[in-house]
Parts: sequence; C-alpha cells; structure tokens
Amino acid sequence: MCSLLKTDFVSVFDLPVFTLDSELHFSEFNGAFSGIFGELEGKHISVVSEEFNERKCERKINAGQAYRFKIFTADKRKTPYSVELRHNENHYVGFAVEAADAAKAEAMLASYSEMMEKQSRIVKAEKNKAEKLLQGLLPAETIEELRSISGTAPKTFETAGLLMLSLPYVPELSDHLDAQDLFSELDELFTCFDLLAQAYSCERLDATAEHYLAAVPLLSPDSSSCEALANFALDLVEVIKLRQSSTPMPCKIGLHIGQVITGIVGKARLSFSAIGTGVLKVADIASQAEVMQVNCSETVYQHGGPLQHFLHEHQAGQGAKDAKSVYRLNPDFGDRDTNHLQQIIIRAKTLRRTF
Repeated sequence: MCSLLKTDFVSVFDLPVFTLDSELHFSEFNGAFSGIFGELEGKHISVVSEEFNERKCERKINAGQAYRFKIFTADKRKTPYSVELRHNENHYVGFAVEAADAAKAEAMLASYSEMMEKQSRIVKAEKNKAEKLLQGLLPAETIEELRSISGTAPKTFETAGLLMLSLPYVPELSDHLDAQDLFSELDELFTCFDLLAQAYSCERLDATAEHYLAAVPLLSPDSSSCEALANFALDLVEVIKLRQSSTPMPCKIGLHIGQVITGIVGKARLSFSAIGTGVLKVADIASQAEVMQVNCSETVYQHGGPLQHFLHEHQAGQGAKDAKSVYRLNPDFGDRDTNHLQQIIIRAKTLRRTF
C-alpha cells in the first residue's frame, strides 16, 4: 500500500492531494485522494488521465507554471476532476478538485474579482471627489502638508498683496429672492472670480456669500504685484457688468499690502482661515469704496510705481479705522480684454461641479 503524505493537513479539508516521482508514477497520496481514485501506488499518471500530455507538462513545469489536466474517478460514473500539478524538488505535487466545483469556483472567483474591481473604482472615484473638494477649499501647499504630516503650521506673511471684494447687497437679496436662484447667481459669479484669480496667479484665501479675499501668491510688494492686483480688481468689476444679470450684484473692492496669517482651524471639521492686520485693513478699505469702484491703501500707493498715476487720493471716510489716506483707482488703468472676460463668463456658466 502506498504510504500516506507525511504532511496530511489538507485532509482536514477533504482535498485530494498526491505526489508523483520523477518518472510521473504515484508515490504518495492522502486519504481523500485514495478514497476517490483507489489504490494507485507505483502506477503512471496516464492510468487515470488520457488527457495527460508529458511534453506539455514538462514545458509548463520548466516555465515555472502549473500544468492543469483532468483525471477520472475509479467508479462507474468516471467523474472528472481538475488537477493542478507543480514541481517540488525531485518530485511533483498535485491536488484535484471536482471539475464542476472547479468551474463554479472559477466563476465565483471571476465574480469576486469583478466586484472588487468595481469597489476599487468606486473608492477611487470617491477619493477623486474628496481631492477636488479639497482643492476648492484649501491652497495646494496646505493640501500637500495635510497629506505628508497630517497637520499644517500657520503661515505669516508680512507683505501680502491683498484684494477684498465685498457684495454689500446680498443680505437684502436674500429677503425677496428664492434661495436656489440666489445661490445659483453666487455660484456662477464666484466661479468667474476664481477663474480670474487663476489667470492672475492669485490665491483665493477666503470666500463667503458677501465677500471674496485673494492674495498675490509670491506676496511681494513690488510694482508688478500691485499692477496685477489692480488689473485683477478692475476685471472683477468688468465681469459683473458684462454678465448683465437680472439679479444685480454690485461690488466694492479694496486693495492693500500688509500682514496676513493663514492656517487651518478645527480637527473634526477643517476651516481654512486668513486673519491679521492686513485682512482687517483691506476689509476697511473695501467698505469705504463707492459701488463698482476700487479703493487702494497707502501701502499700495507707496509700492505702486506706474500705478500711482491712476490713484486719486480722497480722505478716509467716516467710521474708517484710521485716518490714513485712501486712494480710488481710476478705471482707465490697464486694458480690459472684453473677449477674454466674456469667455470666462461663458465658461463659468457651463462649468458643472464634478464632485
């Protein structure tokens, strides 16, 4: 009688297992195998399988692959089993699975694989949604910090070029305008603002339904930064005019160079915040502007260079936080590219959220 496998743990699972010697004769098998296929000690594998091809087996084994073929039970039913044969040191090890069960297992495996692939696509899509949502809420540098160290350090910029746009009549509109219509208008308008900010390489720092705060990313008080802010501000005013919306959204804009501190507040729910004396000042400057006008602070005038010729001084208004001069920006500064601004408006109308 052929000796049983010394490591017979597979018997616990009723999996028929056997070994063949180098000449492909049965040398060992477990109880599950002998119970199904009978006593095969010393017999060649071809006794139970007409399908077995020695050359094909050798080719597969030499390539480091398993050789698969069918064998049949010793009873009258001749039930087919699928065998997978692999080489191990100086002999071969194989296991057998009833062919019908093998087909079911393969189908289940394929179904499971498809399900996991689908789940992976869903997870990836949800991750992309989260990424896009974060990109709309936080600066790129802050997102990278969150990824790398799961936290961010506040950043202080002493000379940030700041732009504050105020929409002073939004609270009044909320009293008589449908909420969906109001937010649809704001959605389209703020999309225009964001597209313009990208065009001028500015970073949006904060936005509510009533104000929009952006900064020059290099935070440099040179003349080119001031001119970029000024052109950005006048383009914002022009976009509001060109939209010709049935819901008027007049704005006031302030420009300032000063301190800003940015960082994330909260653990359970993140909130990106921009604070500092510069933020307070630019908000004050914006509040003093006339409707659809741009006001600039003393610091913008000092660093304005060629911009100074388009800044007209007027005394700080009543309620101003300090008595320093405030300058109104002449709308003739720079050249408004109407076609470009119209394209931004069209794009804002057609853009749809993808998260």
